[in-house]
Amino acid sequence: FEVIFKEAQRIVRANSGQFENYASLVQSGDLYEVIYRRVFGRSPSAEERDQYKQVVFSQIFYGELKYQSKAIEAFRDMFPAVHDLLCLMKSEQFEVLPRLMQRVESEIIIETAARDFLARSGGAFLATVHDSFFCLEGDSWMAKVCLEDAFSQYGLWPTCRIK
Repeated sequence: FEVIFKEAQRIVRANSGQFENYASLVQSGDLYEVIYRRVFGRSPSAEERDQYKQVVFSQIFYGELKYQSKAIEAFRDMFPAVHDLLCLMKSEQFEVLPRLMQRVESEIIIETAARDFLARSGGAFLATVHDSFFCLEGDSWMAKVCLEDAFSQYGLWPTCRIK
């Protein structure tokens, strides 16, 4: 693990601008649209974006990356160092990265944001699905604040949308 960690540090340091660009797209929620445009040559509809998000997760983050697809090729072309880092992190057991991502997401969403929401709201209705909250419309502003506060504790500032 130490060898992988040192190589990961080297990759990130040597390509900090690329990682900053990647992080900006992730935090703005535009990563899926950018990859979609690269693959299909046009912007996706809202429905296509949401469907393509699942493709990106299943093929790039949760998949083995040894199988090629248009999504993986576009990601690799746009973010070669990030792709290399993902390959490195998956080199021993590809399942480790998705499990780590799920653990981090659970910590931020359930253990931090949801607990904060329930404490602030006095136990108002709340359901979570992955990185989303479902609540009553009148509580949506509080849900957004709780999500933003939780992510900011980890140095992340995603775009939170109320739908």
